[in-house]
Amino acid sequence: MLDALVSLAHAGELPGRRRGDVIAVRLAGSPAWTATERAEFQIIELDDTTLEAALNARYLAGDPDPVEAYPYELTAIAVTPRDTPRVKTRSARVVRIDALPGAVRADVLDKTKTVAPLRAADYTIDEDTTDRSGE
Repeated sequence: MLDALVSLAHAGELPGRRRGDVIAVRLAGSPAWTATERAEFQIIELDDTTLEAALNARYLAGDPDPVEAYPYELTAIAVTPRDTPRVKTRSARVVRIDALPGAVRADVLDKTKTVAPLRAADYTIDEDTTDRSGE
């Protein structure tokens, strides 16, 4: 099993992030997330056997705490007259925070509370495979 760190930021609150973006993933049972991470993000259980196998391989190869980070954003030169950088993609995994049951959602979004990790059965995660290369 894996533990994932999920952004709780509102759209526009932090550049490049949106609420529900999976920020980083580590093996469950690895050294604990920091107090700051637990306060600013939601931790969820994540079931991904391919990623778990890759992180286990890194651990067995000597990495004491393998972490897979997902980009907040990748930029590319847009095809525009001004060639301004534009957001190409955000995290490929997005947890639907707004679809959580009311009381759970309220607790997760309450910045004064640290909520226990959400179990995989408690949330829905979307794979964002949108091609944003033309944006």
